[in-house]
Formats: sequence, C-alpha cells, structure tokens
Amino acid sequence: MTDGQITYTNQYELKSFNSKDGFGITLANAAGIKIGIITARESTIVKKRADELRIQDVHMGQRNKKSSYEEIRKKYGLDHREMAYMGDDILDLPVLKTCGLSAAPADAVHDVKSIVDFVSQFNGGHGAVREFIEYILKAQNRFQQVVDKLLKLEQS
Repeated sequence: MTDGQITYTNQYELKSFNSKDGFGITLANAAGIKIGIITARESTIVKKRADELRIQDVHMGQRNKKSSYEEIRKKYGLDHREMAYMGDDILDLPVLKTCGLSAAPADAVHDVKSIVDFVSQFNGGHGAVREFIEYILKAQNRFQQVVDKLLKLEQS
C-alpha cells in the first residue's frame, strides 16, 4: 500500500498512500473480500489508514509474517487455497509460498518476483494493490458487478 519509503522529521514519521490502492480496497470490501495488513514495522499512520479503509486485520511489528497469516486464515476458517497475498521482500517469502494466489509489485526483490503467480506492472504504493484486487475480481467475473454496486450506492 505504500512505496516503502519512510520519511522522518524531528518528531514525526511520514508515509504516503495511493488513492488508487485505497479504492481497490474499497472494491474488495464491496465484494466481501477481507483485506489484512501484515507489516514488520510498527506505524500509527498505517493503523490510521487501515481504519479509514475498514481493514480489520492489521498485524504490525511482525517479522514472522507467516504466523500472522496463519492467525488470519484460522480466524476466518479459510484454506490456504482461498488466501491471496501480496509481498515485496524476503520476509514475505514464507507466506507467498503457502497462499493460494501470490503477488508482488513491480519493484519487489527478484527472489519474490521469481516465485509469485502475479507481478503487477505498478510499483508498491503506486497502484499495485489496486491492480491485484481487480485481477482477482475479474478472474471471478465479479468486477463489473462490484463497480455497478458501488456506483449505485453513490447515486442513492
């Protein structure tokens, strides 16, 4: 969801988020797809953005991402084949090798891009999450239905 850059001032940590990725998460929510965030860093900014996007499963400070993945999977009673995951670095490899559908942004490290099912044409924080969500919805033949649902909600 971010481009991976961390900017510090004397008192604050700054991150930027892509509105296209945010709308992709809105599409997923409208489709009934649960979204989670698993990150090795602790960040109140990420939690704030997750709250804005109604992301309930936020696991921060998790270097062992597979344990968080398993917690989320068990919470919803899902099989690995029903789980999708997007990651960009070495710490993501155990989950990417386990989940049913794996993805990476264009700027992921080579070791990640070489094993995933889907590589976005966009870098992290620049529309990769959106593209992956649209890819899933289109593969399920649900994309237009979800868009129509959102447009109908906007008009009412």
